[in-house]
Amino acid sequence: MAEQIKHYEILKKPILTENTLKMYQEHNKVTIEVDVKASRDEVKRAFEIAFPGSKVEKVNIIVSKPKLKRRGRFIGKIGKKKRAIIKLSKDSNVNIYNMEVE
Repeated sequence: MAEQIKHYEILKKPILTENTLKMYQEHNKVTIEVDVKASRDEVKRAFEIAFPGSKVEKVNIIVSKPKLKRRGRFIGKIGKKKRAIIKLSKDSNVNIYNMEVE
């Protein structure tokens, strides 16, 4: 039987950049770094559990490939990352970035 992943293991941290804050203000979208193994449905359920009062309309996933890094003669990889762009409905009451949406 598949092991259930908890919502606090799926959602890692919000991504705070100028573009993500602009998307939050204008389009009511939140960008969060998520677990590499998480699917869209798991991200949606985890977000709605972690932030009560939120209604998720759509989840888009972005996967960045691992990058090669070099230290002298040694070459290694930095792990891949997965980000989720979550579109919230108009009536959801989520203030993840601690700012007001007009």
